[in-house]
Amino acid sequence: MRGVLFLFVVLSAAVTPALSQDPGLVAAQQANQIALQTILDASYGCACCPFKYYGTWLPRISVKPGLVKPGTAVRIKWRASDFAWVYYSTDGSTPTTKSAIYKGPIFINGPTHLQAIAAAPGLAPSKVFDAYYDVAPSKTPAKPVSP
Repeated sequence: MRGVLFLFVVLSAAVTPALSQDPGLVAAQQANQIALQTILDASYGCACCPFKYYGTWLPRISVKPGLVKPGTAVRIKWRASDFAWVYYSTDGSTPTTKSAIYKGPIFINGPTHLQAIAAAPGLAPSKVFDAYYDVAPSKTPAKPVSP
């Protein structure tokens, strides 16, 4: 099983990430997926491996959901070998490939329901990842009101 894991890591990292619609990159991604599935099928000795995967992997986030400080930067991470674009929303709506494209950190300054998907050419989009953030109240005491 270690050999299979090693090959999986090598195949997953073998292609340089790129955000492009280049047919050559799409072909490389599809070849990567087919090779990975072949290894998984062979490792379990059947053509009906329970780990079939033909979609894009779920994005992850850099900051644990929950209470955060105002201005906290949340970064979205995803598998570079999927050649995927990440789409997100911060208003609780389900993102689609027409939503905002992730290009950098998202700053949390109020209650936020962050949702994200990854989508790659030729593959099914990932499931929706979601996280809820709220901003911690300031510890600065309120200024007294003068009479």
